[in-house]
Amino acid sequence: MRIEVPRGLSFEPHGLLLCYPKPDPLEFSKRISEMVRLGVEELILGGPKAVGPFRILGKGCTSLVIKAKAAGGIAALKVRRIDANRPSMAREAELLAMANRAGIGPRLMGASENFLLMELAEGREISGLLDRPLDSGLEPRRLRAALGALLLDAFKLDSMGLDHGELSRADGHVIIGWDGRAFILDFESASTIRRPSNLTSLVHYLFLSPRSSGLASLFGPPDRGALIEALGEYKRGPSPGRFQRVMGLLGLGGGKEI
Repeated sequence: MRIEVPRGLSFEPHGLLLCYPKPDPLEFSKRISEMVRLGVEELILGGPKAVGPFRILGKGCTSLVIKAKAAGGIAALKVRRIDANRPSMAREAELLAMANRAGIGPRLMGASENFLLMELAEGREISGLLDRPLDSGLEPRRLRAALGALLLDAFKLDSMGLDHGELSRADGHVIIGWDGRAFILDFESASTIRRPSNLTSLVHYLFLSPRSSGLASLFGPPDRGALIEALGEYKRGPSPGRFQRVMGLLGLGGGKEI
């Protein structure tokens, strides 16, 4: 289902989509104007989450995510919830732009007080790859390359001092695209103040957690003791050499392109 912006939108029944969970007519009108300024042309409904009678891509504590058509192409539109614990999307936009400068995350296409417009990352959630790696649709060689690229992105974030904050429980925060590209999503909890722990968090999630047996069965289990030791050294001070040691123990290469 496609809804033209602004002509196809009306407070009844679409107020809940733009002003979740407490629709307000004045706020609804304001948010339509913001979408027009961002170049949003259509909302494209459908997805795994329900908001009233509508299906959308995502629904979290601070925002909804709706597929959209914009001047720059098909996109993901992140909509700030009325009850969100943050006054605007400005800080998340700033942090996503910072990650983008290192080639990380979906491309930021625009932002306003209540919206974040970005490249649509479509693919498999990382949790599905953990649970059923052989059902991923990716050959083991391509899956290995995708995981290597993901950990390289984590190292880059560590090196630039940007901590994502949610990668120790990466379900919903990492997508492996249909083409094998890895996307780190949702920088709303990111920080440049906290000590970054992106690589160590992801390695624990992927290779040292109780859910890592699927990848271990495909690639072989890593030397747990040596890996924990290497992560401890890396945590004391990330460096290309320490990153390469971790990658070597995981059988994911030596971290080329650093």
